[in-house]
Amino acid sequence: MGFSRVWLGLLVLPALLGAQTGVISGVISTVAGKTPVNGAPVRGFDGDGAAATTAALALANLQNKCDPNRFEQTSHISVDSKGNVYFADSDNQRIRRIDAPGTISAPTISTVGGSGSTPAINNLCQATSPVGDGGSATSALLFNPSDVVLHPNGNLIIADQQNNRIRQIAPDGKIATIVGSGLHNFYSPGIPATSSPMDWPSSLAIDGAGLIYFAELHGNRVGKLGADGKLSTVAGTGFPGFNSDRIPANTATLTKPAGIAFDGSGNLLIADTGNHRVRKVTTADGVISTIAGTGRQAFCGDGGPAVQACLDTPMDVKADALGNIYIADAGNHRVRRIDAAGNISTVAGTGQPGRGADGVAATSSALNYPAALAVDGNNDLYIVDWQNYLVRKVTFGAVPGGAVPAIASGGIVNGASFTAPVSPGSIISLFGANLAPATAGSNGAPWPTNLGGVSVEVNGTPVPLYVVTPGQINAQLPYETPAGTAEAVAVVASSTTAGGGRSAAAVFTVAGAAPGIFVYAGSDRAIAANQDGTINSADNPESRGRVVVCYVTGLGTVGPPVASGQAAPADVLSFATAAVSASIGGAPAQVMFAGLAPGFVGLGQINITVPNEAAPGTTVPVAIQVGGQTSKAATISIR
Repeated sequence: MGFSRVWLGLLVLPALLGAQTGVISGVISTVAGKTPVNGAPVRGFDGDGAAATTAALALANLQNKCDPNRFEQTSHISVDSKGNVYFADSDNQRIRRIDAPGTISAPTISTVGGSGSTPAINNLCQATSPVGDGGSATSALLFNPSDVVLHPNGNLIIADQQNNRIRQIAPDGKIATIVGSGLHNFYSPGIPATSSPMDWPSSLAIDGAGLIYFAELHGNRVGKLGADGKLSTVAGTGFPGFNSDRIPANTATLTKPAGIAFDGSGNLLIADTGNHRVRKVTTADGVISTIAGTGRQAFCGDGGPAVQACLDTPMDVKADALGNIYIADAGNHRVRRIDAAGNISTVAGTGQPGRGADGVAATSSALNYPAALAVDGNNDLYIVDWQNYLVRKVTFGAVPGGAVPAIASGGIVNGASFTAPVSPGSIISLFGANLAPATAGSNGAPWPTNLGGVSVEVNGTPVPLYVVTPGQINAQLPYETPAGTAEAVAVVASSTTAGGGRSAAAVFTVAGAAPGIFVYAGSDRAIAANQDGTINSADNPESRGRVVVCYVTGLGTVGPPVASGQAAPADVLSFATAAVSASIGGAPAQVMFAGLAPGFVGLGQINITVPNEAAPGTTVPVAIQVGGQTSKAATISIR
């Protein structure tokens, strides 16, 4: 019958069942702002002295009021060692503070700098009136401030963006300028800092020696305020563009650097916004390199190396103490993380703009141009959800005081396609938060119903588990599950996490068949084998008239039946009982075999003859139909 059996386990089993578990999502919540879930954005100013979640924010303008052709205003955020949050409520002309959680029952918001008014300006957007230096910070005139950080000496440092100054608020509440003359032009290295013009200081960072670094957005450079009170250039030439990597940073071109930070090794990170890259300047030699982004403005690459991923207008970058680097991938409406191995994933946002829910997995909650980030002492993440006019927080791992598991709304999906519905016998993925201890667990066949103190019940019955992590569980939906509506509950033993317990029931839909083709993480390329057993790829296409094997799940019932959690036998093949068909390149393709892959739990394989009518190419679409249900298309290569 032309059946070509491929022993997949030695080749790509981790890619099928385990790779996606690296995407661990925390729980998202709102810290400040009052735009309602799924509602229209609420923008304004109110709420000082009250709970931060009842306050209206304005953050940065989407469009520059001085030059309507520019859209790159910024609004950054920081967290101090006590957990107090500071952010630039830019279009409200204020620096605001949110009290540290736990100090009071509902953290309040207050203004610590700015009167709410701007100075008079001329046609160059230069202030023509005093800006309030020497007086109270809350009486000062700020002009679209963009960033604020707490210096180790206790001073608050402010990037007063369109006043073209860097200012500081002393512990006594008085404000003063420490960089910038107020003139609107590129900064000048080598002269006293307060005599130099500036051109939109957009972001701040402080190194281990207490020196202040700043990104000059329109000057396309990153500068430093030296101990001698003079400015010097750390990165950028002043000209926009991208010339090269692995060269001295002050000879490299940047384009609109909007965010900077230091990593745990003291290297300078730069959100090279207009180049759609994140770059690093190593402390030891001052050489610049790209650590994320290809320069192409798009979304791609999750699950793979960050240097091969696509970014869209990354506006900020921050590092935690665990070796992770976070990117505000604003145009993709996501926050993404580069792990210590250099791989990238999404940790917040769905990719579609909107105001997502709170109390769910951050990857299932929509953001609207996330523009700035901060990391606190617990390595949790704060996000300026810019066009939602919110400050939000992603809490990873267990929440102090006890965390219960939560399955995200819509978070039960096909383990190959990550779409709903699911079908009996298929590999499914459950997304949520606090679903497991901080250390993931995994196993081989057969699959147990309890793994590391974690279990999942569907309609009251424990299901077989393959991998459990705090943000995702891969499991098998038992063959006995009837089609229709089902309920799932995640159960975490209280001894394995701060709190543990049972999640609320999550309702999901079960169909008789729901096929999904496994693809490589971050792409639509099918995990497929050629007739000779080698992996199908752009460099190793299959010929027309020969067989390719696609690996799938969601076939529904099979015969002879295989018990849930058990591997399919190698001596007796188990066939899909529903009708199966396929197409390659839009042309009908003969299915030689459709059933379970021997040696694996819930994993199916479909052996398909490449039709002569299919046009050759490196990304030829393939789709399967099972029981009248069509899979999401994936791609293979044919010659």
